[in-house]
Amino acid sequence: MIVSDSTTLIILTDLNRFELLTNLFDEIIIPNAVYQEVNAKQSIKLSVIIKVKKVPNTPLLASLIQLLDQGESEAIALAIEQKTGLIIDEKKGVK
Repeated sequence: MIVSDSTTLIILTDLNRFELLTNLFDEIIIPNAVYQEVNAKQSIKLSVIIKVKKVPNTPLLASLIQLLDQGESEAIALAIEQKTGLIIDEKKGVK
């Protein structure tokens, strides 16, 4: 299981290489904001392994939103909540 932000999903879909994720992970969790970002860019058919989860409004999320956009903030908060890894492509978010 891994949490992902939108950039990775969009790029791999554009390159027709989404199977790279499905070969590595049994389940990919994305927050609602990431789902909305992905679908705003292009209509991406959700793979069976992708699960969309709501991220509770916590002090951590509120702090992250001051520094990052909603999608990256929710992805980081969700990865911490789920105690799992995170795929992120955002210089500010990696720090």
